[in-house]
Amino acid sequence: MTSGDYAEDRFDVASSIGDAERDLHSEFGDENDTRWDDWEENDAEECVCPFCHGAIASAAETFVHCKSEHSFDFKAVRKALALDFYGSIRLINYVRTCSKGADPCTAEKLTTGGKTAAWLKDDTYLRPVQDDDPLLYAFEDDDEEEEDVYAAPVAAAKGVKLSVEDELRASVAAAEHRASLAEQRLDELTLAFMQYKAMVKEAFLDEPSAPGQKATVRLPAASSAADDETCNEATANPADDPEWHMDYYFGSYAETEIHESMLKDAVRTESYRDFAYHNKSFFKGKVVLDVGCGTGILSMFAARAGAKKVYAVDNSTIINKARRIAKENGLEGTIEFVQGKIEEVVLPVDTVDIIVSEWMGYFLLYEGMLDSVLTARDRWLAPDGVVAPSRSDILLCAIQDEEWINEKYSFWNDVYGFKMDTMKHGFLNDGNVDFVDPKSIVSTTATLARIDIETVQVKDLDFTSPFTLRCTKDGRVNGLCGWFDIWFQGHGEQNVEEIFFSTGPAAKGTHWKQTAFAFENALEVQEGSVLEGVFKCYKDPENHRELHVDLDFVVKDREGRETGSVKRTYQVR
Repeated sequence: MTSGDYAEDRFDVASSIGDAERDLHSEFGDENDTRWDDWEENDAEECVCPFCHGAIASAAETFVHCKSEHSFDFKAVRKALALDFYGSIRLINYVRTCSKGADPCTAEKLTTGGKTAAWLKDDTYLRPVQDDDPLLYAFEDDDEEEEDVYAAPVAAAKGVKLSVEDELRASVAAAEHRASLAEQRLDELTLAFMQYKAMVKEAFLDEPSAPGQKATVRLPAASSAADDETCNEATANPADDPEWHMDYYFGSYAETEIHESMLKDAVRTESYRDFAYHNKSFFKGKVVLDVGCGTGILSMFAARAGAKKVYAVDNSTIINKARRIAKENGLEGTIEFVQGKIEEVVLPVDTVDIIVSEWMGYFLLYEGMLDSVLTARDRWLAPDGVVAPSRSDILLCAIQDEEWINEKYSFWNDVYGFKMDTMKHGFLNDGNVDFVDPKSIVSTTATLARIDIETVQVKDLDFTSPFTLRCTKDGRVNGLCGWFDIWFQGHGEQNVEEIFFSTGPAAKGTHWKQTAFAFENALEVQEGSVLEGVFKCYKDPENHRELHVDLDFVVKDREGRETGSVKRTYQVR
């Protein structure tokens, strides 16, 4: 455990236990009011009901809702079973797991089962069923209410006539006491939270068996459902396979920063806006599906362009904020949000007219989200429907950039008098996502792949492409640079204005930047020299969101003589 880990976890836990600090603020005020805003905002994080799966404004209201609408009193069950921190987490996750089956658990079944029930000993239920579940830490408020000692110093002074100075001194003492208890409670919960994370890791995670692989989740050999009649057997294990890989992809898209970065990318966002707003006659009255809606910006573009209905689908909890954003802009009647994986959700329509999605990743195919768009296309797109964007190309050129090599590679040769060659490996083995100076381009451009989104199949996204790059000047080739171009188009007789943008070195910068593949040794070339070979791109077999790139080519001079070669494998991750 590092001090950095403790500080980070302490901050996470603190977001849900700020009651004492807020009491202090309300009693005395604070000229730095903005310090308390974040606590209040985090405290009201939206929850999903474990039974009806409806969105509810806060954890506290979710408990009230479950008691009144589903006759399940979480607090009463917890008190009856005398559950500690870990028992409370098991309770939430167990109820959420069972609610997915045909026989959701009831408060009576749980309390009748008593403290010896199998689920209370099963570490499976320490692993969150729902990402970022506010209910997991919602019982903390009850613990604090039971320790109602905050008012002790003031209560002791009741009935005694005090001077203004003495009253103020007593109030300050009470406030300091509350703050001290809050700090103590925060430390206790932070330690419990870190212990909980360690238990989950020990119970479920195997360390990578080889460099570059992912940690895997290890499930118990036998399901507890066989021993516990209150949980549907089909839902006891959240994964069909006994070993599956952790996927933090959807969790990462719950964070505000990643959406801020994308929305501030004017090339990206304005291209989608222009496609909608410049084609309002085409969008008018149409049914639109937004795959991976994020904050809902593309859905709102479609709605403002005249769409009759927009179905916005996302598996990340960002969809809860997107729903509020749509309401804030008066579009809740047009946009319907559906949380879940596009491969699993059910829509109330058989077909849609337009599918919009911002699925592109680094080097176009990183993240593997295009697979989901193609699934949506095959499930719902009408015969004359349009996918936006509709076409993409992946392109490649040779670059000479000695400064880049010196900064990222040669730097490790002498670091304050020490050699650090082992630090070079990531640079040489990974596709480096960075902005490439257009002045560094020393060859023609080759198109490696042309993808028609309306017809391509998932199997075609792994591709092998021969390429030829002709050098345009004398120099040294330090690597290859890849990027992609995007088109929004209609087809047939549809009157659709085409929109285009590029992520290449010569175009305006985007958050995708470019992807450069560095060589360990520079290649000497002349004007007219040719780089000729094969470029292979395919999904990582262990994590389909990452890519492998195999390069195999030779260098020929103007007379056709081979003067060099490169054969390397890279990862885009």
